[in-house]
Amino acid sequence: MNESDCGLLEKWRNVTAATVSDCLGRWHAMDAAVERRCGERMVGHAFPVRVMPGDNLTIHEAISSVPAGSVLVIDAGGYANRAVWGELLSAAAMARGAVGVVVDGAVRDVSAQRELGFGCWSRAVSPAGPHKSGGGAWGEPISCGGTTVSPGDLVIADEDGVVVVPAAKSDETYHAPVDRMEAETDWKAQLLAGRTSASLLGISK
Repeated sequence: MNESDCGLLEKWRNVTAATVSDCLGRWHAMDAAVERRCGERMVGHAFPVRVMPGDNLTIHEAISSVPAGSVLVIDAGGYANRAVWGELLSAAAMARGAVGVVVDGAVRDVSAQRELGFGCWSRAVSPAGPHKSGGGAWGEPISCGGTTVSPGDLVIADEDGVVVVPAAKSDETYHAPVDRMEAETDWKAQLLAGRTSASLLGISK
């Protein structure tokens, strides 16, 4: 990851997923079922992987190609009954400099991943382990949590969920959520002073 990439990720560090989604027309947010399992916040470039449901051979093959600063985003078909990600893959990804993983499917070893300090968001948790037959791919656009994810897109995840900023829009999108967060600080002060939310938002009758 070069200095330009580091600077891009750092400036997004304090922007919330909800505010980003608002500024993208309330699009690009993953399904609500994709929840935080461990980690507080996660910002990184998407490294998409597609696997057959319940199979993780392709993930093991792809790990060596993961650039530092990446978030692995895995389309596991939404399959909830067999985990395709766990502690050992988290350790392997951390060694490559990855910052976290988002799985549209199941993960396991959540407490161990928490101890590692690796960010993990997923659709489900299951103790059942994966098959290793292959049949997947990486480094190409996928669908994860109902959202299209392409290589290099910006992934922002926090307690509210996961939002994906298309790479081509990352620079132009950045200023809108920052301005929105500053405006909301002022709005909150007005609300605490007694102004109604309806009048603040201009929706009063």
